[in-house]
Amino acid sequence: MSTLALRALSKRPATSLRPLQALISQRGVSGTRLNNKPSLSHQTDTSMSSVLPPPPPPPKMSFQDIFAASQGEHQGVWKNLWDKGTYHYWDRGQASPSLVDFLRDHPDLFQPSKTPLTALVPGCGRGHDVNLFADLGMQAYGLELASSATDIAREFSETIPPPPAPGSRSYITGDFFSNEWLNRLDTKQFDLVYDYTFMVALDPAKGLREQWAERVAGLIKPGGILICLEFPLYKAYDLPGPPWAIRSETYMGLLESVGFERVHHEKPRRYLPAGKDTDMISAWRRK
Repeated sequence: MSTLALRALSKRPATSLRPLQALISQRGVSGTRLNNKPSLSHQTDTSMSSVLPPPPPPPKMSFQDIFAASQGEHQGVWKNLWDKGTYHYWDRGQASPSLVDFLRDHPDLFQPSKTPLTALVPGCGRGHDVNLFADLGMQAYGLELASSATDIAREFSETIPPPPAPGSRSYITGDFFSNEWLNRLDTKQFDLVYDYTFMVALDPAKGLREQWAERVAGLIKPGGILICLEFPLYKAYDLPGPPWAIRSETYMGLLESVGFERVHHEKPRRYLPAGKDTDMISAWRRK
């Protein structure tokens, strides 16, 4: 299959490849310090506060109350939150350290390739994970439902250094379940899709989890990889969402039924606060 192929430093020929693990060890990602050198995102985290205004104060209603009051019109709620710049509910200012460590620990997920991999992050938010994949030499795409969301992601990306070649980052507005946005791209399938908090933001009572599984299977190339940061595994099923409760067994049932094989499933070493000590991370290869 296609894999994570990364160009070497400028002193080497442009066609040479570099293993993922060596590249991460040299550059560092997501605020970590490796080889005593600050990472790109660590450097930019300190500067963005002077460029982007802080989000507005949270509304008096809880996140789940806002969605409950919408009587099922959840897409309108998401758009309204983004239009108001109220992204503090889910934005944590960095790519997930669980994902960073997972990519470092499993460079074998991707075999060497002469062409850059393509990666898709549905529900990308301000684009922290998109920026991570781009920094690792991928052509990374972030998808959001609201144009205000992709505008915010682009504005944020302008505050940080551009990714090293051949990496690139693009932000697309569209409905995940529609082909309209996909028809605007040169690529129709991706080597990698990353899911974190996107699927669990879809109301399971409407059958959207099954639709998500079928859709993601169609978006990934045969042999390609789906990475899921499984969250919120701790949540009781009778509590309102989003995010709605889920268990690892649910991922297994959904994804095996559409042609995925789980190749990794482990507890992260590091977490974002919301999933501390409860999240799991899994990788699935499409058959």
